[in-house]
Amino acid sequence: LHRGHRRLRHLRGSAAQGRASVNEDLTTRGANLPSLTTVRLTMTMPALLASWRLYGSTDRAAAIVSRNHVRHPGRVPGGVDLEVLRD
Repeated sequence: LHRGHRRLRHLRGSAAQGRASVNEDLTTRGANLPSLTTVRLTMTMPALLASWRLYGSTDRAAAIVSRNHVRHPGRVPGGVDLEVLRD
C-alpha cells in the first residue's frame, strides 16, 4: 500500500508537469499564429481583387474564399462581414 501511494503521487506530479508543458507550448505557438479580423467590402468583387485591396498581393485570394465559404471566387460579396487574416 505504501509503495502504491508513492507511485500515485509520482503519477500525479508527472501529469501536472505534463499539463504545464503543454500549456507553455500552446501559449508559445499561439502567440506566433496570425490573428483574424473582420472586414466589409464596399462592393462585390473577385477574390483576387479583394486580396489585392486588403494585402497588396493576390496570394491570399484562396484563403478569403475558403474561410468565408464564398461560392465563386469571382464574386466575393460586398456589404457583408468577411473574416480575414490580420496582416
